[in-house]
Amino acid sequence: MGGDPKGIYCTQTQVSIGVDTGSVTVSNVNIVSTTEITATVTPDASDPTETACVTAPGMTVYMVVKAPTSAMSAASAAGSVCTDPNIEPIYGNKGIRVQIIGCSAPTITDVKPSTWFAGKTYDSVVIKGTGFITKEKATDACPVTPVSITAADGSTVPVSNVNVESKTKITVGVAPLASDPTESATVTAGITPAVNSTQTYTAQILGNQIQCDPSMNCTQPVISTTDGSGPPVQQADVGQPIILSSLQMPEGIKATSAAWTVGGTKIAGYNPTTGPTKVTRLTEDDLKNKDITFYWVYPNSAIPVAIPVTYRYCVDIPGVGNQCSTATASFDLTGPGDAQMTTEPYDRLNVDMIVDKPPCLDTPDDSDPYLYYANASGSDAPCPIAVIGNPSGIKFTQPASSNGTYSFVQLITSGNKTTYISGNSKGAYITTPGLDGKYPYPPLNPGDEYVSDSPDVPLVDTTIYSQISRTFSANMFLMWKSSKTGAIPVPIGSQKWYFKASTKNSGYPSSQEWTQPVTDYAGKDGDPVDYIKTAPRQQPYGYPIWKSLAGRVWSTTNANEIDQEDEQ
Repeated sequence: MGGDPKGIYCTQTQVSIGVDTGSVTVSNVNIVSTTEITATVTPDASDPTETACVTAPGMTVYMVVKAPTSAMSAASAAGSVCTDPNIEPIYGNKGIRVQIIGCSAPTITDVKPSTWFAGKTYDSVVIKGTGFITKEKATDACPVTPVSITAADGSTVPVSNVNVESKTKITVGVAPLASDPTESATVTAGITPAVNSTQTYTAQILGNQIQCDPSMNCTQPVISTTDGSGPPVQQADVGQPIILSSLQMPEGIKATSAAWTVGGTKIAGYNPTTGPTKVTRLTEDDLKNKDITFYWVYPNSAIPVAIPVTYRYCVDIPGVGNQCSTATASFDLTGPGDAQMTTEPYDRLNVDMIVDKPPCLDTPDDSDPYLYYANASGSDAPCPIAVIGNPSGIKFTQPASSNGTYSFVQLITSGNKTTYISGNSKGAYITTPGLDGKYPYPPLNPGDEYVSDSPDVPLVDTTIYSQISRTFSANMFLMWKSSKTGAIPVPIGSQKWYFKASTKNSGYPSSQEWTQPVTDYAGKDGDPVDYIKTAPRQQPYGYPIWKSLAGRVWSTTNANEIDQEDEQ
């Protein structure tokens, strides 16, 4: 320092520099002569551009001559006289003003692309702005402009290969983590700025997460991955409602396409009643919704162990083009496994198929015998008749207990009762297909683990009929329903069965002398019933469907034509 001091520098003389913001460190003070001092001046790296007052207590400094600096720069230039208020006046504390020149704060004006998919890498994200410091212009005081990105949840978004090409352009690699949700992100150039600083720019991360409804008791809310790694396998029951959702698109961003892909056999619903009942299919429109609810149909033994579910959507990103993201979840389905119902016909060797009407059906003027498919004989046959024998007619037994409940559904597919006069057709009651009686098909006694059926036809008290025949065709379904909340029944298997028999009135036309029925359609081993075991996929998704309860209508169609129709 030099000039015309009003005092003499002594060995105790110290130099101080006062600033409004931050501080300036003075070190290595060297009194060269009575007119010159040298010192190392180090303003804080965070100091802005501002003026400083250089003083030496007891002296008046007119001019800074030497002031080596680091980190920031202090201008060596004459300035106006100043007073450092922090120095107690002893002999006077007047100094000279100098200028501290800080690094200018950069400004970000644009980032492209500024929309990024989680789990993808963007090698050349371009940041435009002003005041960027390149490698060539960098100093210890003003280093190369750094770039950082912070997600809305406070996590750091990885950046790489930061290249400050010029004072107006930076390129950088950006790689949001695959686990990042849909959220905003803040791009920052330079040191950490104040809120709403022009050093920042708001970008958008697009996550892709399949979320599980709490009612499903998944191991975690987010059950998917997007980076190709295997997602954690979730446990579910067949028939259990699978309720999944994906991301809500941010405002201003619209997907060019979006769709779910669900493996396995699935449906949108099944709501059985005695009226019209059908399977609701999962449509293409259902698969395009952000949220989806469906039910898997088949138990674990009938489908692969790990069932994939994916959600894929695409967005046209400015500067990049159409990009897509696929999230994948995985399910392991449980159910009753290979459980099947057992089918047992009556003992045909011990049956008289002509029986008197059971007492509970008798009326004073009606005691006609019946043609039964049942092990019931004699005038004292109990009511209902389906309790005699083991089984009484045909018996369907459910498997052993499971972590759900079983039920039966029977559909009558065809049937008729045809009456003849001297071998010529008189007419027939035609069975209209539909649900047999109730849903579900009821057991004989509450709590029974089996159901049975015994088709019958009355042999009318008249001498005008020479022959009566009966055909009957049905399909019994075994259903299983999970104990999970909201579960629907799923089909386990089904058994078709067909019965056809006729009896002649040997006393025609003077009396009723009905012969032991004959079965002109014989099943295996001569059984009057033919059984066809069916698998779930042999029906629409394996489900029993119907329009209404089965009924009966009168027809005068030729009997031979009727019989042919029944066998189809």
